[in-house]
Amino acid sequence: MEQRKILIVEDESIIAADIKVILENLGYDVVALSISAEDAVQQAQTHQPDLALMDIELKGKMGGIEAAKILRTRFNIPVVFLTSYADNVTLEHALTAEPFGYILKPYSAHNLQTSIEIALYKHNLDQILKKNESTLRSIIERAGNGIIVTDKDGNILSSNPAFEEMSGFSSTELENKSLLELICPDSAARFQEQSGAFWRGETHRIRLESCLTHKDGNKVWISLAASRMDEAGSLPGHIVIMVDNISARVQIEEAYRTLIDQSPLGIIIIQNKKIIFANPKVCEMSGYGCHEL
Repeated sequence: MEQRKILIVEDESIIAADIKVILENLGYDVVALSISAEDAVQQAQTHQPDLALMDIELKGKMGGIEAAKILRTRFNIPVVFLTSYADNVTLEHALTAEPFGYILKPYSAHNLQTSIEIALYKHNLDQILKKNESTLRSIIERAGNGIIVTDKDGNILSSNPAFEEMSGFSSTELENKSLLELICPDSAARFQEQSGAFWRGETHRIRLESCLTHKDGNKVWISLAASRMDEAGSLPGHIVIMVDNISARVQIEEAYRTLIDQSPLGIIIIQNKKIIFANPKVCEMSGYGCHEL
C-alpha cells in the first residue's frame, strides 16, 4: 500500500513533534512540519502532500482556516483541522474552508488515524465524482442532440449548446422559460397529458413530436423523449429530455404528400384488406369522398 504523505501545521513544537511520531508509527510519511500558515502554503507547493493536518489558531497574519482554503483551491489538498476550540463561531468559520475532518484536542492515535483515513477516502471519492461529472458534462456539451432538464411543470433548468442553437435562445434566456411556451399549443396540451401519466407512474417515458418556436419566430420540427432523473436516485422531480431536430424529415414527408396529392395517378394504401389511404385522384375516379374510402 502506498505511503500517504502528511503535512503537519502546528505552531506548538511539542505537539507537532508528538503528532509526527504518532503518524510515522501509523505508517504515514510526514513530509514537513510548519509553524505558520504562510510556511504551510510553501511546504504544500513543494511536497504536494496527500493531506494536511492543520491547527486552526496559528501565529502570524494568516490563520489556519485561510491557509486551508488556499491548499484546497490552489493545490487540491484536503485538510483536517486540529483545534482546542469547539464553539459554534469557530466551527462555522472553519466550515467555510470545506475541511474533510475536525479533530478536537486532546487527540489520540486512534482518532488521528480514523479522521485521516476517512478524509482521504472522502477526498478520493470526491475526485472520482468530479471526474465523472466532468466527463458527463463534456458529453452533454458536445452532443449533437438537444438536451434539457426541466422540473415537473416543464420549466427549463438547464440546456446544452445543441438545444440552444435549435431554439435560438441562450442558456440564460432558456432558464427563464417553460418548455410549454416554446412548443406548439396542441403539443403543449399533449405533453401535459403525458406528463400527468408520467408522474402518476402509469408510464416511464414521454415521447412526442412537435414544432418548436425559434427565437426568430420560425418553426422547427422536433422529437422529444423524456425520462425521470430520479430513476437513477438523483434530482427527484426533474426530467431530462432528449430533443431531435426532425425538420428535414418533416419537409421530405410534406414534399411526398404533396406529390401524392397532386399525382395524376390514383394511389391507395391497403392494410389488412382495408383501404387506409386514398389520394384525391382515386376519390375522383371512384366517385367516393376520401373519408368514405
